[in-house]
Amino acid sequence: MYEEIEGDLIQKFEKDIRTVGEKKAKRKLIWNAIRFFRPGIVLRNKFSFELNYWDMFANHLKFAIRAFLKDKFFSGLNLLGLALGITVSIILLLILQNDFTYDQHYANHKRIYRLGAHYQITGTDALIGSTARELAPILRDVYPEIEAMVRIKTFDRQLVKEESKGPDKIFYEENIAQTDSSYFKIFSHEFIAGDIATCLADPHNVVITAFMAKKYFNTDSPLDKTLLINNEIRKVTAVIRDLPENTHLKFDFLLSGLPEIRPDWDFTMKWQTHIPRLLEPGCLYLFIAT
Repeated sequence: MYEEIEGDLIQKFEKDIRTVGEKKAKRKLIWNAIRFFRPGIVLRNKFSFELNYWDMFANHLKFAIRAFLKDKFFSGLNLLGLALGITVSIILLLILQNDFTYDQHYANHKRIYRLGAHYQITGTDALIGSTARELAPILRDVYPEIEAMVRIKTFDRQLVKEESKGPDKIFYEENIAQTDSSYFKIFSHEFIAGDIATCLADPHNVVITAFMAKKYFNTDSPLDKTLLINNEIRKVTAVIRDLPENTHLKFDFLLSGLPEIRPDWDFTMKWQTHIPRLLEPGCLYLFIAT
């Protein structure tokens, strides 16, 4: 192949001299010579087959189009079945991904436990995902392996109002929870603004999500501004990222200052007083254990 390659290189070199000049033509001659050291040329005598992938692809495409046009009904039916199967598979994968990652956005999700209750009373046998917040001091004393504990209470529909110089913004909100200062020691959230160590220190503070910050204040950092929540003034001390949908604990407003013991709590074990208070909705117990 020497004479054939040499002839091609010289012919290309002479053409380059006329078009780009002798200096650039010499540089191109070196590059063209190097390009001949390709497996397809060096090993040409070792392998004797040639493939034209584009021609094969074009032939297969023509065959598919002709087969489709030959019987449009069954071809369309097969295509619809394929599309439906792929769609259902994608939906199932998304559902499984949502279920298997439930509450796993928390850094310590493997060590967080939620305390529920099993009530067995005459005529009643119920499992619920909440219990009395007054169990906190008892559990701390009985189980030393508990590292941290937090109490959370959720609220029904509450009136939230933002008073400013312009028109007041008043909405009824559903996702409101109240907790104590140890919440962020257990649950990890991405903070947009505010101090994680002090945002729940005062009993009149509130932590809101980014969506609510935009809704009420049109900003991502409404620190030290106030909201009137259920006729109580709350100061915004932090803003966190919106919570994902696949979590059991959803809130847009996290109020501080949850009392450890309810004012009307009755420690006597009477059906008329004690049991109904235990069943108060929204009281959750969550803690980290070793």
